[in-house]
Amino acid sequence: MPETCPACGGELKWVDYFGRWTKWNQFFNEPVIEHEGDIFECQNQECLLCWHTLGDSELKQGYPC
Repeated sequence: MPETCPACGGELKWVDYFGRWTKWNQFFNEPVIEHEGDIFECQNQECLLCWHTLGDSELKQGYPC
């Protein structure tokens, strides 16, 4: 897990993960999401950038498309 923002060096906070719906869980009546990456936010109030990782764990700026 990345610890610092590449833009300013501030602390990154894990916010959520993202992925694809792969199937429907028939027992709990909810979707099953295949984890593809994580979303982080910079905690530096002057920076406020968002970052995401894909399977290779390399940080990319912005939210995943």
